[in-house]
Amino acid sequence: MICPVLLHKKKSFWIACCIFAITSSAPQDAATADWGRSYPDHLAQGLHCSFSQPRWLFAAGGIAGLGRFDVDVRNSCNGRILPEPLARLGKVYGFGSNYILGSVYILSDRFGAEEWRRQERLQEWQIFSESCIITGATTMIIKKITHRLRPDGSTRDSFPSGHSSTSFCVAAFMNQRYGPKTGAPAMALALVTAISRLHHDRHWLSDALAGALLGGLLGDGFARLEQEPAKKSYTSPQWQINFVFRL
Repeated sequence: MICPVLLHKKKSFWIACCIFAITSSAPQDAATADWGRSYPDHLAQGLHCSFSQPRWLFAAGGIAGLGRFDVDVRNSCNGRILPEPLARLGKVYGFGSNYILGSVYILSDRFGAEEWRRQERLQEWQIFSESCIITGATTMIIKKITHRLRPDGSTRDSFPSGHSSTSFCVAAFMNQRYGPKTGAPAMALALVTAISRLHHDRHWLSDALAGALLGGLLGDGFARLEQEPAKKSYTSPQWQINFVFRL
């Protein structure tokens, strides 16, 4: 079991990463941008795209209904769903590897499939990073509010599953942005991640489903911003990631 001090340090580390990623974005020329004249406005547009569809309410209601089977699912699935190597893969993938792989995919011009200019590449990565940051922050806020005990009794931050929310955010973003050839493998990894949380007795079924819904909505919503970056003009972009090194 991870001691409370170490757990607190890990959360502080990820919060610091989120703050760095946000503050490293510098506004350039709002007059030429068509996706928000301020950072709050930009985030508001992404959230609007994510939650503007009423069908997500029906999905949330369905998850609430399935919550009554949490104990039954736990008793039948604990340690019995996946081969252990695959379960470990899901655990590692859901703890930051999903974002790293997605970032490499974008910053490498989709492994050479695109020919983006530097600003285009960074603009695309910025949107992806925003979706992941908002998903992670929203997940942590809901965890603090719900204070739900994990099935293994370790901590009270069970709902929703952070591994599931971030993994499905990446999958939904990739699918909406680049199509099923990219989205399908990411979705398969997200499913393995969510199931691994049940396998390792770290989350209830409703935790994993809620995380998948939250991440999927945010990833898909933010992916709709500037849907075709390579076809836009980037002579004076509004948002630019400032690096200590040049890509």
